[in-house]
Parts: sequence; structure tokens; C-alpha cells
Amino acid sequence: MTVLLAGVRPDTLTMLRNMGLQRWLPAEQVFPEEDTEYSATLKAVRYARTKLAVDSAHPISTNGIDHHRNPVLYYLV
Repeated sequence: MTVLLAGVRPDTLTMLRNMGLQRWLPAEQVFPEEDTEYSATLKAVRYARTKLAVDSAHPISTNGIDHHRNPVLYYLV
């Protein structure tokens, strides 16, 4: 499972880093809060779609279901 954090506020990001976030979650999977509303979420969704498109082990069908693992792809904005 891949976890992406989007819209992380600066104080929360500092706390997570102090707790060692980078040991289990790569920085490229953390999208800090930005001035433009939902821009971090949109960046996270674009990142996920790009990773899925590149990774041939996770093909995407037109209805959003990975037929190899059968989960429904989901995100909340």
C-alpha cells in the first residue's frame, strides 16, 4: 500500500519530521499545504496517477479498478 499525505500544515510537517517520518514515508509522498486551495491534494492525485501509469504491475482499467488486486482506487478532495 502506498500512503500519500496531502495538505500537511507546516506545524504538523515539523512534528512528523521530528518523529522520524522520513524513515517510513519518502518526502516525495508528502505534499505540504500551499496557498492555493486543494493544490497539494491535486499534486498528490497527479503523483499517484503517474506512479500507477508507470508501474506496469498495477494496470488501471477504465472503471478505476485494478484487476490484478481488485481494490477500487480512491481519493478524497
